Parts: sequence; structure tokens; C-alpha cells
Amino acid sequence: MICPQCGAANEDSANFCLECGSPLRSSADEQPAASEQQPAPAQSYAAPQPPADAPTQPVSSFDAAPTQPADSTSQTVPAPAQPTAAPAQPQPGMVPPPPPPSAPGVSSAPASAVPPQSDGKATGALVCGILAIIFSGSVLLGIVLGIVAIVLAGKALDPQGGKAKGGKICGIVGLVLSILALILYFAFGALLAGIVAGSYSDPQISSAISSAIASSDSSSASSKSASTSSSAKQDRQDGSSSAKSSSQSKSASDTSSSTLYQNSRYGYSLFVPSSFGTPAESANGDGATWTDPDTGMKVVVSGSLNSNQLDGSMIEEMLWNGTSDVKTEAGSNYVMLRQYDGDQGEYYLVYYGDSYLNTLQIIYDASKQSELTSTIEEIADSFTPAML
Repeated sequence: MICPQCGAANEDSANFCLECGSPLRSSADEQPAASEQQPAPAQSYAAPQPPADAPTQPVSSFDAAPTQPADSTSQTVPAPAQPTAAPAQPQPGMVPPPPPPSAPGVSSAPASAVPPQSDGKATGALVCGILAIIFSGSVLLGIVLGIVAIVLAGKALDPQGGKAKGGKICGIVGLVLSILALILYFAFGALLAGIVAGSYSDPQISSAISSAIASSDSSSASSKSASTSSSAKQDRQDGSSSAKSSSQSKSASDTSSSTLYQNSRYGYSLFVPSSFGTPAESANGDGATWTDPDTGMKVVVSGSLNSNQLDGSMIEEMLWNGTSDVKTEAGSNYVMLRQYDGDQGEYYLVYYGDSYLNTLQIIYDASKQSELTSTIEEIADSFTPAML
């Protein structure tokens, strides 16, 4: 740039002449430049101009005023600081940035977090499963509670949670235990039925009672009634009471020649001559059998349940074999029957009650009845019932 005052060449960016110090730019030229540098209005001043009529003197480079650095005041005054802008707001559709990670040990959950919901079905499944195990012995209640526990566990909010899974397992265990209890009950019932069915250990008594229940012949009953008078029965009852009491006293005092037998299952007892030897106990423990090696007389005792509620007349009909040579005796709780079957004599004494039957059977040789009668009577009189 050429100075308009002294004609010296200067830099294009200089504002004043390096030779004479005159301004190189007019105020009109400085305003656009200043406006381009700063948005705010800038104040500047120019060096004083010499008078227009003053003679122009050449100025040598030595006489010229020393070059002064551009004063900072001659530069554009900076605009006042503007207030800090407000933080940028998120635009619609923009996803806000995630929050910064929290420090270790500090929970990042918001203060208004909703507490977890309680699972009532899982709790109910666990309770029902435990009750199913406890009440498995009642079978029906255990099965119902076990099924309810399994259903509730499947409908829980978290079927794989601790309570739901525990309730399901307990329900299954309760079901299994209830089914096992049901099987045991059936097995015990079958065993009990077998014991009752085999209560009559002697095949002759069992056969006589079964045949009498299967068919009852009214003509046979009338023939038996004709052969035995009511007056004879009454005399037999009166004489039997006194004979039985004296025989029991004799049996109690004369224990050296007899052996006492008492059944542990039904509680009845009797005295048997010692010569009969050791009895043969029945398999189910309801009675025993003796046999005299000298005379061949056989004594059989047994106990059983009176499941058919048999009374005296019914027992007589069951034991009677249809022969006309028969003698009977009946009391309030016992029946005695003596009859013959060819060359064999049979003697029965049955005590009955609402719950049990105690039976004595003696089989002997009819040709030896005269010598065996006293032994038969002693055994019969010592027969004492129990648990009727």
C-alpha cells in the first residue's frame, strides 16, 4: 500500500505509514474492516492531521519520528462478554443419553422404584404341598391337597421360583404317599378278610357251618325238634349249671393230671388231660388240637368272629348232621350238641356273643362212650369263654 502523504510503500495490512506516520486508510475504509472483525461496534481514533496550508517538508528517514508500535488502543475494542448460553435442550425424537455410572456400593435405582409384587399362588402352592404330606395318611385329603399344590405352582408368576418349585415337589410327594397309604389299607383289609375267613381252623366245623348256611331244610329242623323235648332241655340246663360248677372246682384243685391251656388271641381257656401231650397250635393262632394216643379221642378248640350274628338256634342248625340220635342243650350264651355219625361220636360246645364265638369240639369212638363220658364232661366243664 502507498502512503498518500509521503508516497512510501507499506504493507497492505498496515494502518499507518512507516515513513511519515500518516494514516493509510480513511475512516470509510476502516468501518467495513472493523465490522468484519467484530460484530460489536468498535471505537478508533486517528492521529492528528497537519493543517492543510502547512508547507510540506521533506522528511528524511533520520528526521522522521521513530516508528511506534501500534497502540493496543488503536485496535478495535472488543465487545462486552455475552452471558453464558442455556444448556441445550433435547430435540423431539432424540433419545436422551444414559446417566453416568454410579459409584461402587451405591444403588442406582430411583427413589420412587415400585417394590416387587408378592406371589400369592406360589405361597399357596407351598402351603398346600406341605399339608398334602402331613395328611397323606387320610388318602383323600392328601390327594386333593397335592393336586391343588401342583396346579397353583403352575399358575404362579414365576413357576421356576423357590416357593412355586417347592410347592410342586411337596404336592407330588403328598400324592405318592397318599397312594401308598391307599395300597397299604387295601392290603391290610385283604389280610384281615383272610384271617376272618380262616377263623374256623377245623375242616369239619367249617364244612358243617358252610353247608348249613348254604341250605336250610325245614323238614330236618322239624324232625330234630320232635326228637328233643323242651322239658329235657330245661332239665339239662339246670343239671349242667351245678355239674359245671363242681367240675370247675375239681379241675382247679386237680391240676396234677391236667394241663391248662389259654388262648392268647381270644382269651378262652380249658383243662386237658396231661396224657394228651402237647397241643398242635393253629396257623393263625385262634386255637389248638389234642389227640389222646390211647383212646384216639380228639379235642379241638377255636375262636372266631361272630360276623353273621349267630344265635343259639342258628348254631344248632349248623352243627346238626341230620341224625335222629342227637341231644342238645342251650343257655343264654351257649349251645351244647351231642350226636353220632356212624361209629363216631361228636360233642360240640359253643359260646356265642355279639362279637365272638368260642367253640369246643370233641370227636371220639362211639363204642367207647361209656369209658370216655367222664373225660368229655370234665373237659367241657373246664372250657371257659372270653371276649364274647
